[in-house]
Amino acid sequence: ANRRETVVQMLLGLVALFSRARLGFMEDLGSTLEGSADRHARALAAEATKPNPEGQVVEYLVRECGVPNAARSHVAELTRLLNECWATVQESPHFDEFCLCFHGVAGQAAIHQGCITLNVAQLVASKPQWAGGDGAFF
Repeated sequence: ANRRETVVQMLLGLVALFSRARLGFMEDLGSTLEGSADRHARALAAEATKPNPEGQVVEYLVRECGVPNAARSHVAELTRLLNECWATVQESPHFDEFCLCFHGVAGQAAIHQGCITLNVAQLVASKPQWAGGDGAFF
């Protein structure tokens, strides 16, 4: 993938995560995009070449993919997050080995001094669908 495609993919992931963490959007944006992959890919590639590409991509996701309207008012924050993330990964040969943590979001994980802590038993107990056919989790 070329640089623009990679940055757009990163922005799509950020919008999905941000919308879930900050806006309560629980739909699977990835599945929505994959459901009409060619159409969305062409449209998003076109949006990404316009002025204010981040805003154009967010606008498209609101209009075509059900992302909450409130995402429009967070384009500046999403752009800042994208720039920060891209600065971290742009020289990496692998773009999928990084973690993004949203501070101040209620959940089962906690971040302290750069470390993520998680009560795995609590997480597994909350996701019975993760159990195998024999009821074992791992």
